[in-house]
Amino acid sequence: MIAITVTQQIKDQNELSEAVGSIKRYSTYPNKYWVTERVVGGYLYRTDLHLADGFKDVILPVLDLATQKKGTIYFDEPNNVFTYAIIELTQLEIDARVQQQLDADIAQDLINNRKSDGVLQFDRLMAIIERKFNDGTFSAPLAKGMIVYFDESISSITRGNWIVAKDNLETSPATTNAGALNLYNLVKDKVSDYVTNSY
Repeated sequence: MIAITVTQQIKDQNELSEAVGSIKRYSTYPNKYWVTERVVGGYLYRTDLHLADGFKDVILPVLDLATQKKGTIYFDEPNNVFTYAIIELTQLEIDARVQQQLDADIAQDLINNRKSDGVLQFDRLMAIIERKFNDGTFSAPLAKGMIVYFDESISSITRGNWIVAKDNLETSPATTNAGALNLYNLVKDKVSDYVTNSY
């Protein structure tokens, strides 16, 4: 990477939008450029003009990413290069970086996946109960009872905690309705299978 300090001449002759005094970075030399001599093609190969026109290398500082960050670019006169200031992080910034790394680790990904799966399965279950109520399979008191039962026993899956839901499902709902018991057994098997396959 290379850079140049924008002067009024450079700004005007090259129609730059950057402010005078700012530092413009380039990944490579532009194709056309005009400072010492107007070059409308192949400026990259005019190595005789690069230094004379003010281009200098950009040197990236070595950072301790745990405690430092890259600041603004500046011209390092003693070394005749552009580089970046090194800024020491505050303790608050260090703590935030550590937390960000913890949040991005595999364990957090697993928990997030379990939460997503839990929300999806819980919503599907509530929709099944709603359909059974709407088609007359479940009476209003039975539908309400099943909603309350499942909310109390397995809502933890929406927070990614399927093991608690599995334990809670050891006690079946207080009903003799065959459709409700079939739904209970279906949910119990799904939660049990999920725990077996995901933990």
